[in-house]
Amino acid sequence: MTTNGEEVLNMSEEQDEPDIESKLSPSALAVVRSLQSIEEGIDLDLFQSTSESERLIMMVNTYRGSLYDDLKERLEIVVKLGNIRFISQPDILREVESLWSSNASRLSRTELRALEAVLNKPDANLSELADISKMTYSQCRRAMQRLKDSRVFSVEGMINLQKFGLERILLILENPSLVLSGPYIYKTLIVDGPTTYAFLVSVIPNDHVDDFLALLPSLRNVATSVSAWRLSEGHPRFSPHHFSYYRPDWRPNLFHFRLLLRNSDEPLILGDLPSRIKIKVTLTPSDLKIADHLLYNFEATTHEIMESTSLSESTIFRRRIQLIENEYVIPRARIDIPLLNERVVAILDPESAGEVINAWNFLPLTYVSRIDRITDARNLESKVLLLTSIPAGSGREILQVLSEEVSFVNDWSAFVVSTGHDERIPILSMFDTRKDNWKWNLGFFDLRALSVVRSECTSQNTPFDLA
Repeated sequence: MTTNGEEVLNMSEEQDEPDIESKLSPSALAVVRSLQSIEEGIDLDLFQSTSESERLIMMVNTYRGSLYDDLKERLEIVVKLGNIRFISQPDILREVESLWSSNASRLSRTELRALEAVLNKPDANLSELADISKMTYSQCRRAMQRLKDSRVFSVEGMINLQKFGLERILLILENPSLVLSGPYIYKTLIVDGPTTYAFLVSVIPNDHVDDFLALLPSLRNVATSVSAWRLSEGHPRFSPHHFSYYRPDWRPNLFHFRLLLRNSDEPLILGDLPSRIKIKVTLTPSDLKIADHLLYNFEATTHEIMESTSLSESTIFRRRIQLIENEYVIPRARIDIPLLNERVVAILDPESAGEVINAWNFLPLTYVSRIDRITDARNLESKVLLLTSIPAGSGREILQVLSEEVSFVNDWSAFVVSTGHDERIPILSMFDTRKDNWKWNLGFFDLRALSVVRSECTSQNTPFDLA
C-alpha cells in the first residue's frame, strides 16, 4: 500500500506534458513564439517597441544553445509545480533576461583573455590584442566579435577634460534629504543603510569651480555633512581569476581575498598632482556633434555618424581624425558582464589602500581612482577611491572580510551601492561655440528630494567607471 504522497507523485509522473500555452497571456505567447521564429531565421515584428524587439533578437542571436528550448524547459518545470493560473509578458521577458544574463556571463577562456588584454590597451588593434593575449589572430577576432555582439564589451569615448577646460569633482553627501541636480552632474551612486550616502560626479568648467563650491553651504542645511573632492580619471581593470568554468560562477573566493589582504601592508604612495593648465577651448558645431557621438560609440562608422549628425562624409572623416589625434576624445573600454550587477565602493587613506589594493585588483571588475579634498583649504588630504562590480549578494561578504582584516585605526570606509544613474557629459548642449566657452549659470542647479533622484536610478544603470 502506498501513502497519499506516493500516489500523488506517481500520478504527476504519469501526467502528460503540461499545457504551457493555456497559462500564457496572448502577449506572453507572442514572445515565446517569436523566440522560436527568430531562432529559425524568421523575421517577425510583434512588438510596439523597437528597442524591445531589437534586444530580443540580440539575446537570441548571442545565446549559446537554444534560448527557446531553455525557456520552454523552465516554463514546464514551473507549470508542473502546479497552481499556476496566468503568466504575463513581463514574466516571460524577465525569465528571458535571466536566462540570457547567465548565459552571456559564461565566458570562454579566449574571451576572458581577450577582455583582460583589451582593458589594458583599449586602442590596440586585433593583431596587437592577439599578441598581448597570446592567441592567434582568428581566435582573438572571434572572441572580440562575440563579446561585442553580446554587448559584454564595447569601446566608448571619454572626453579629455583638460582639452575641454573642465574639472571632475566628486560630491559626497551624508544623510541628505535633498540632492544637487544639474546638467553638469552626470553620475550618481546612492548607498542606503543606517547612514545614507549620495556620491555625485560632476564636471565643472575651470573658470567656475569656485562658483560651484559656493553652493556647498546650502547643501549643509539638507545633509549631515558635505565634502567635495577632485576626482582623477582613474582606470578600470578586469581579472578572470575568480571565474569558475565548472559552476560557472563569478563569486569571489573569500578565503583567497582574505589571505591577499594579509599579504599587503605597504602604504600606497601618491605622487604630486599635475598642475592645472587653463587653455582656450575652440570647437566647431561639427566637432561637438562628432565628439558627442563618439562618447556613445568610439568605433562608430562614418555612415553611423552621418545618420545621427547629418554632417557630410568628408567633414566627419576630417574632423574625427583631428579630434582623436589631438586627444580631445579618448577610447575607454567598457565591460558589462550581466551577472556582475552589484557595486561596492570604498574610500581609503593611502595606508589602508596599500593593504587592500592588491586583493581588490583580483576581483572581477575594479576601478581605482584618486580623490583630493577641496572643500577646506586647511584640510588638504588625498585618498583612494575603489569600486568593484561583483555578483549580487557578494558585497556584504566583501565588507565583512574587510572589516575583519583591515585595521580600524586607519581611515577607511566601504559600502554596498544600492542604486545609481549613469549619463554622458552633455557637451552638445552645454558648450557655446560662438563664445568658445561653457554655458554657466547657477540657476542650472537645483535641489531635488533624494526619493525623486532615487526613483530615476536603476541597478542596471549604476555606474562602475566614474570617469
